[in-house]
Amino acid sequence: MQNRRAFLKNMAYISAGSLTMTQIPSSLAQSARREIYIGGKRVKVVDIHAHCGFRATDDVVRGTSLERRESDNRIFGPEWIDWLDERGIDMQAMSVNRYWWYEADEALAAQITRVQDQGIAEWCAKHPDRFIGLSSVSIQHPELAVQ
Repeated sequence: MQNRRAFLKNMAYISAGSLTMTQIPSSLAQSARREIYIGGKRVKVVDIHAHCGFRATDDVVRGTSLERRESDNRIFGPEWIDWLDERGIDMQAMSVNRYWWYEADEALAAQITRVQDQGIAEWCAKHPDRFIGLSSVSIQHPELAVQ
């Protein structure tokens, strides 16, 4: 079990990645991977609060009352990894941050969360050393959230 000092030290490492979050650049140029050192030791920086979106979600909500609230514009591509490298972020925990689907009925919410979870899973499978996924949970439908 960790003591409070070890916990706070680990949180400082994690926060270093989270605090560097800004907008993803549009440049596709490969950049050198920045390394972060604390007290002369190389540390692994993990961003635990990274958001993403998937265009496939737009197809699911097309023709519904949710259509105008399309998915997040931060879509995955090579520039995302360049952005991480520039900031010294070694790994990101990905989640969909736009909880606009909460007013969806259970069937539509199931489709939305399935598409989002599949998108995260596919991206993380392509880059397992850089990303881990967090599921989309439809908390307005508890039975669905459990699934």
